[in-house]
Amino acid sequence: MTNTVIGYKLLEGDHSLTSRYGVVTYPADGEWHEVPGNGAYVAVSGGLYSAGVDPADPQLVELECRDEVLDVSPEPPEGVRCFRRVRRPRTLLDYARVAKNDGDPAVRKAAVERVTDQAVLADVAKNDAAWAVRKAAVERITDPAVLADIAKDDTDWDVRCAAVSRIKRLQEKP
Repeated sequence: MTNTVIGYKLLEGDHSLTSRYGVVTYPADGEWHEVPGNGAYVAVSGGLYSAGVDPADPQLVELECRDEVLDVSPEPPEGVRCFRRVRRPRTLLDYARVAKNDGDPAVRKAAVERVTDQAVLADVAKNDAAWAVRKAAVERITDPAVLADIAKDDTDWDVRCAAVSRIKRLQEKP
């Protein structure tokens, strides 16, 4: 299984800010793209402004990243990692598609954490094969009736408990 990391990158339009390592385009097409050289320098915990430039029209984009490049020269700044493959989702609808259809449970879970459509979340919470993905969906559902069905019917204890806890938290809200 390939781990997917969610990271952030400042772009100018749809391309990298500097040409120091070659201009790289990051299209919002939902497809995986190979990044040449050291790969994409992506902020995963700080490091967004480490390029030392002030873009005229900065755009913060979210990227799904795979295949980390560990032996990079020059070494990236703190909070920045390099990845060989990146994908820039098109829209929230793309996250819904990924949450329901990607073959990797870790990728589906990462996508679920960005989905807002309650029907999609309910579908994933009731039907995904991986309990961790179902549980992540439960944490975002706002309909107590859907949560009650999951608490009663899910095959996994952790998912049922998460549904009950979520119902309680929703009832506590003013």
